[in-house]
Amino acid sequence: MNISMIKQRAREIARVNKASLSRICLIIGVISAFPSLLDSGNGVMYIIYLIVSALILAVEQGHVVAGLKVVTDREQELSDNDGVYGLVNWIEYVPTYLVKVLVNFVIISIFVAFIVVCSLGSFGGLFALLSDPYRVSPITGVVSGLSALSAILLFVLLFAFAFVMIWVNLRMFAMTYLHQEYGIKGFGALKESFTLMKGHCADLLLINLSFVGWILLCAIISGMIGGVFGDNGIAGLTGSILSAAVAAYTYQPAYITVQALFYKEIAYKFYDEGRI
Repeated sequence: MNISMIKQRAREIARVNKASLSRICLIIGVISAFPSLLDSGNGVMYIIYLIVSALILAVEQGHVVAGLKVVTDREQELSDNDGVYGLVNWIEYVPTYLVKVLVNFVIISIFVAFIVVCSLGSFGGLFALLSDPYRVSPITGVVSGLSALSAILLFVLLFAFAFVMIWVNLRMFAMTYLHQEYGIKGFGALKESFTLMKGHCADLLLINLSFVGWILLCAIISGMIGGVFGDNGIAGLTGSILSAAVAAYTYQPAYITVQALFYKEIAYKFYDEGRI
């Protein structure tokens, strides 16, 4: 797989269709921002906010629909309605997204438990051992040594956590395009994604990392906007919409296009050519 050629082709396609793709991304961003009105800090409202946020993830399918159209020579079919496609057809996509949320929650919970256990007394003992190892009593030395080992284990766990999170999300959830292109839904899509992404996780990771600069820049701008408008109520919603507009008119058109091209490359070889 030639990643540089995929990215170059994606930039060309996105440049030609930037106006339409940017509008679609903006519509999706605006819809995704509305749950912020429910984030009041109140216990019950916060739970409702989390539920609504999880459900509204289906709106992201609009990115998939638009991306597939421009990489399969169906640009003339692009419509602002693509921005609400996932919301209108949410019942088809919510199960997959809920599984994604659940899997990530379980992984995070397991690692948090490990980190809590390993961090108990780790850093205090480590600093004591490193600062003056010759003045530590034998018993204290053993305890400090164990604490130092726990601290090292903690850092190893953090790296392991990052690796597992990235690998699981790339392997299981990257091919949500299956919903739209081949009609494979729910757990079937997760199973097929796991098969399709075998040997390609590193490729997709490199593609995603190539957009880190733009993502960080937009995050900084979004932080500045949030500082001006605040993060609650109508003001917070306005700030979220403006932040979404920044992303929609900068990197998102190219990002969703390169994701669609990446998918098309893998799916074509797997399904249409019959090669695994």
